[in-house]
Amino acid sequence: MKKFKSLALISSLAISMMFSLVGCASDSNTAGNTSGSTEPTANAGDSSSYPKEPITWVVPWKPGGANDICARLIAPELEKELGVPVTITNTEGAGGWIGYNMVLSADADGYTICNVSLPGLVANYINPEAQRTNTFKDFAPLVNFARDYVVVCVRPDENRFTTFKDLYEFSKTTEISVAGTSGAGDDGVFIAQLDSLEGGQFVHLATTGSSESLTSLYGGHADISVANVSEVGNAIKAGQLKVIAVASKERVSQLPDVPTVFEEVGVEIVADSSRGIVTKAGVPEEVLTKMREALTKVLESDELKAKLAEQGIDVQITDWQGYLEIFQAAEDQMKEYGPKYFGWELKK
Repeated sequence: MKKFKSLALISSLAISMMFSLVGCASDSNTAGNTSGSTEPTANAGDSSSYPKEPITWVVPWKPGGANDICARLIAPELEKELGVPVTITNTEGAGGWIGYNMVLSADADGYTICNVSLPGLVANYINPEAQRTNTFKDFAPLVNFARDYVVVCVRPDENRFTTFKDLYEFSKTTEISVAGTSGAGDDGVFIAQLDSLEGGQFVHLATTGSSESLTSLYGGHADISVANVSEVGNAIKAGQLKVIAVASKERVSQLPDVPTVFEEVGVEIVADSSRGIVTKAGVPEEVLTKMREALTKVLESDELKAKLAEQGIDVQITDWQGYLEIFQAAEDQMKEYGPKYFGWELKK
């Protein structure tokens, strides 16, 4: 009987020690992440072998646009560099946010990346009607590779105005319809600034994208059209339109003979679509570094630069830290332009 009691006591002590050790381990793990951060811990996964499975590249717009074309030119080179397949997935709607939400819903492991256009991404959460809670800070910037500036297009046979200066003077007496993508993206911001020119009368004829905008111009449904440099190259070659101004600080290399708005009327108007690539925030730093280095390397390739140049994209690489500054500047701009041009009532 005494022997039984001794064994029972020993067993009881052993069980108590086991739970004590488990408790200590639990406390140790909790102590290692007391901030409540969602950042992955060091043992969240083996990131040293990244990548070891296919990468999904989300393009938040329908096929055929500038972002889609860029992704499809870059992806094969990225495959060669990383040694895994890179699959393009197109989505559309909600100003790109259907695609952006796909990235935010994915694991923070670096296997889902995405095209981003600014100021569109920012405008679609600054706008209070969108009722979004996510911001650019929910994404990890990888690289920005181009600033695709807005240009002003007219029909080749247009005789009421042949320069932007002529257009501005004409608009003081006659309302000008401007075909451009709907919303407060780069087209909307540019048209709003046009209409703010002293005495000018410009009305936004909203479209679903550059293709519809240019078609409206060709068919005479709009007086002028706006689009990005990358979206008008083929139409220029085909003699379907003429570009009379570019919304940049300096003339662009793709259209060296086209003056800036400032050159024409002495007022600086800058509007562009910053084209870059992001992933979800919280991806391990080692994975982010590998992806950033791989993207930068392929974008520095003369062969890829030449292919993108054929599509009107002048590659100018901005690293992830500079890209963060571009995001912040876009957010600051939309907080100013939203109430000023689009009537948004923002919370203080």
